[in-house]
Amino acid sequence: MTPKFSPAQRLAVHTAAAGASLRPLPLTCGAVAEAPADGGARVLLFPMGETVTRDGRRYVLADAAHAQAVIAASVAHAGRRQIPVDYDHQLVYGVGAAGPGKVGGGQAPAAGWIDPATLKADTAGIWAEVAWTETAAARLAAREYRYISPSFLAGRDGRLSKIIHLSLVNDPAIDELPAVASTQENPNMKEIALALGLPEDATLEAILAAISQLGRAPAAMATAAAALGLPATATAEEVFTAAAAAAKPDPAKFVPVEALTETQTRLAALEAERHDRIITAACEAGKVTPALRKWATEFLQRDEKGFEAWLNEAPSILTAGAQLNGQPAQKDASGLTQEELHTAANAGLTAEEFLAAKKIWENR
Repeated sequence: MTPKFSPAQRLAVHTAAAGASLRPLPLTCGAVAEAPADGGARVLLFPMGETVTRDGRRYVLADAAHAQAVIAASVAHAGRRQIPVDYDHQLVYGVGAAGPGKVGGGQAPAAGWIDPATLKADTAGIWAEVAWTETAAARLAAREYRYISPSFLAGRDGRLSKIIHLSLVNDPAIDELPAVASTQENPNMKEIALALGLPEDATLEAILAAISQLGRAPAAMATAAAALGLPATATAEEVFTAAAAAAKPDPAKFVPVEALTETQTRLAALEAERHDRIITAACEAGKVTPALRKWATEFLQRDEKGFEAWLNEAPSILTAGAQLNGQPAQKDASGLTQEELHTAANAGLTAEEFLAAKKIWENR
C-alpha cells in the first residue's frame, strides 16, 4: 500500500540517490555490498556523520545513539509491513505523489524488500538486508541499475529522523554510499575476511580498513627489513626476496649440520685414542700405576696442560715394564708393592693410609 503523506510531510520527504565515489574495493563491478546468509544483499542505507548531497543539502546521522533512534522510528513506521525497494522513487513520484515534472497515478513495482528487523547500525552508518526480486537481480547483473537512494524524513536542522523506503537509481546524489550489484556478483565476504586474517563475520568497515593496509609495511615488516639490512620502507616483496636469499647460505662458509655432527664424532674418537696413547706411555714410563689409570685419564681429559705439568714432575714409581708383562708384582705384608710403598712415602702417607686410599679409588 502506498504511504500517504500530508502536504507538509511531503515537503519533508527527502530522496537522495546514493553514489559510488567511496573508494571501492577492487572487486567485480565495484560492488561492495555484503551478502547475508539468505542470499540477499547487505547495503548501507545512510552514512554516519554529516552528509552533503551534490546539490548542497546537508543531513546528519550524529552517532550510535542517534542511529538507534532512527532505526526504532523506521521500524515503527513500517509496522507489520516490510520496507519496499522501488525503482527511481516511483513510490514518491509515480503513485499519487506528484513531484516536479511528475504526474501521479503511475506504477511502482518492487525491486526488493527489507525486513525491518535487519536494520542495524555500526560506525559506518545504518545497514539493512535487501531481498532482491528476480527482475531487480537481473537488472543489477546487466548493470541497468547500480546505485541506491534512501527516502527519509529529517528535521529543519537536517537531523535524520526515520527512513521510509529505498530506491534503485542511476543518478546518485550521496557520494558516501557504496554501489550495489546483483546477488550473483556479490563477493564472498567471508572468504575475503579470512584471507585478510580477519574473523569470518568481520564487518565491511573492518574489511575495508584491512585492505587499505595492503602494500604498507607494518611494524613487524619494518623490523624484518632492518634485520635484513633493508630500509624500513622496503616493500613486502623486497623483504621476502632478501629473506629467501638469506635462507640459502654460502656453501663455502657453511656446512650441513649432518656433516658437522659426523666430523665432531670422528674428532672425539681421535681425541680419545690420543689420550689413551698418552696414558699408556705414562704407564710404560712407570709414572702411572694401573690403579691410577682411570684417575689419570680423567685428569688428562679435564686439564691436559695440568696433567702434562704433573707428569713432568712425577717420579717413576715403577721400573719401565715392571707390571706390563702379565706377572703380578711382589707385595709385602701390608699388601703393597715396593713401588706403591715408594709412592706412599713420597706422598707422606703411611702404608695403611695409602692402602685405604687405593681401595677407595678402585671401588669408585
